[in-house]
Amino acid sequence: MENKTVDIIIVVVIFFLAVGLLGSFFASITGGYINFISWFYGRNWRLWYIVSAIIVGMLNIALLAAMVWIIKRYNHLRLEVAREETESSMISPEQDLQGDWQDIQALMASDNPSDWNMAILRADAELDDLLRRLGYEGETIADRIKIVNPITLKSIDRLWSAHRLRNTIAHDPLQKYTREMLTHAIQSYEIAFKELGALHEAET
Repeated sequence: MENKTVDIIIVVVIFFLAVGLLGSFFASITGGYINFISWFYGRNWRLWYIVSAIIVGMLNIALLAAMVWIIKRYNHLRLEVAREETESSMISPEQDLQGDWQDIQALMASDNPSDWNMAILRADAELDDLLRRLGYEGETIADRIKIVNPITLKSIDRLWSAHRLRNTIAHDPLQKYTREMLTHAIQSYEIAFKELGALHEAET
């Protein structure tokens, strides 16, 4: 009986200790909450609001200025591209071919047979580019040559012969051809360029 009484007393003491500790814990939480509320309502939030509004306003102005600059830069680049395309389209086929044709002639004047082959390949490539610029459509240069009016290109038969020679050179670049044959082909391209208005009649 005495042991039971001691146990009860111990339990009661532990209970009150626990209540005291919990009460102290909740009191500290409550006190912290009250202190936070006091601090929160004690701040001058209007000042913070004004400062924040100024900062956000400055950021918005900076963002707006950046957007305006980007739009102006985009329009400037677009106009530059359009101007370059216009200037490029204003270059006549004759102006575009003159310098390249001189290089082709220099290759034919070389003593190296491989340069002669290169001259044929270059001339055919220039013809392909010229036909594209003149608006002739097709998947290959042969398709474009086929739709050229024979009245415009009176030397079309010679051009076909030169183009076929170009194809054999491209497929077998080690094959040797006489200089006379290659010169005749180059002359065929030259005549075609003149008939298409890309070279002066006085060009040699």
